[in-house]
Amino acid sequence: MDDEKLDGMMDGADLNGRLFINFLRSGGLPPLPDLRFSANTSSCLEDRFNKSYLKANPDFYSRPESVNEAMVFVRYLEGMASFVAMVSAEERVKQEARRERAESLLNGLSKIIDAMQSLDDAALGFLLAGGFEQIEKDFPDTRLPSPMRDNTFALMVLARDMKKTCAGELASMHLGMTNGLLNLPITDADFARPQFMVAHKLEDYLGRLNIKFTTTETGLAGISFHAVMELAGIECNKAGYWLTKAAKHEKSWASFIAKLKERGSS
Repeated sequence: MDDEKLDGMMDGADLNGRLFINFLRSGGLPPLPDLRFSANTSSCLEDRFNKSYLKANPDFYSRPESVNEAMVFVRYLEGMASFVAMVSAEERVKQEARRERAESLLNGLSKIIDAMQSLDDAALGFLLAGGFEQIEKDFPDTRLPSPMRDNTFALMVLARDMKKTCAGELASMHLGMTNGLLNLPITDADFARPQFMVAHKLEDYLGRLNIKFTTTETGLAGISFHAVMELAGIECNKAGYWLTKAAKHEKSWASFIAKLKERGSS
């Protein structure tokens, strides 16, 4: 998105909109895809926003500001869709690489277990003894079984003991880690999820304009959420879930206002 288009979005934008636009044009970001709603979608969103805005701000009923705010809102949604489309694409690449690294770790662990079980006791004991000796050198407080390497019987006993305990425990760990991979979370941070990011931005934007934030699929926030997701190419049919999550978040606009009221009454 070039500076001329961002300048056009900046005209008439409220504080929240200007902050987001400045974020879009900040240095270091890769080029954003220039996504646009269809004329029909834009008209529908502007109409729904205008009605909600006029209801929340009746003083603007006959003023052009209400129409201008609706246009800015739609441009804001398009900018948000462009941004989350880029973030979503990067996140998919990150998650694929993350899963590949996890699978590589599990494969490596599986090979270690197989190698320990297949290697003859004398050879495994010899290697383990050398490893334990090195650990004791590097970590003086550590005391590990380190039989002399010329004591074949002691080495074999060490190897068999390790196969029964260490290899068995590693096998159990490998099984548990493999099961964990099936449910590997996408991320630990809500704000890294495009769905939550959009819901949070909508809650904040509408709240600052005194527009009631509803979590229904058919409310202004709901249809705006679906429009952004569709434009960004992200499949999501749970607008209500994400909008509710955003509304209850500690960094929501509603939470901010509630804290201000608490301070004022204390």
